[in-house]
Amino acid sequence: MDIQEKRKYNLKANLIIEYLCQFNYLEKIFISLFNEAIKELGIDVKSKLYFYDTCLRLKAGIFVDFENEILRMQNIPFNQEENFKNFSLKNIIKLITNNESFSNLFTEKIPSIQIKMVTYNILDLIVKFIDMRNILAHEIIDIKFKQGKSYLEPFSKDTIVSFKFDWMDEADIVFVIEDENLNALYSNIIYIKKVLEKLDSKL
Repeated sequence: MDIQEKRKYNLKANLIIEYLCQFNYLEKIFISLFNEAIKELGIDVKSKLYFYDTCLRLKAGIFVDFENEILRMQNIPFNQEENFKNFSLKNIIKLITNNESFSNLFTEKIPSIQIKMVTYNILDLIVKFIDMRNILAHEIIDIKFKQGKSYLEPFSKDTIVSFKFDWMDEADIVFVIEDENLNALYSNIIYIKKVLEKLDSKL
């Protein structure tokens, strides 16, 4: 591995770490805001949450008793004060997007950084963030992200420079411009920061 390859490798590692740290913070903030929001919901809406929660627990709670050669299921106690902390980020987004009772949650828009008059729904952005996180959970060497599925838009040189991290130099900027997947990581990091600005203001 020559010097240039090492520099690119280090840049890639730094961007992946930065992305995962930002995503982890976003996940905690989003779930926390959701848990606060559902406290204000009526029992008719909460009943749907209990049903959804039970289905998720049933799916995860069935296990094989090999000794007795039967399937068993964990007990699922009812808790009137349930805060539904078992819901994952993906579970919550599915719940919000497929249920009118939650349609007023997380309706904020994020302006496109590069395209004038275009805005993106926060939930649509987070779905892309999740896809990128899932890819990184299984592959960090030969990563490949798809535009529209894992990220919104590749950044131009001017955009990259305007959002440049303090630790980046000119060589790093060139790598991000030339490598589609590094560009995708960089783009999502910046958009996560934009989403976090919106969510943090609701805390």
